[in-house]
Amino acid sequence: MQSKAAFVLLGILKERPLNPYEIIKILEKLKISQWSHISSSSVYASIHVLEKKGYIVGERFKTSAMPEKTVYSVT
Repeated sequence: MQSKAAFVLLGILKERPLNPYEIIKILEKLKISQWSHISSSSVYASIHVLEKKGYIVGERFKTSAMPEKTVYSVT
C-alpha cells in the first residue's frame, strides 16, 4: 500500500519528469498542505520508495557549474 504522498507524487510525475525541488514547489503552488500534510522530507522518502519499487526512474543530469540533479519520471 502506498502513502498519500506517493500517490500525489505519481500524479505530478505523470505530467512530466521533475526533480524533487520542482515537485516541492508544485505542491506549494497547489496548496496541497490545505488538505494533506506532505513535508519536503516525505517527498524525498516517497521518491526513494517509489524508485525502489520500480514505479519511477531517476536520471542524473549535470548542467554547467551547478551540482548534478536527478530528474524522475513514471515508468
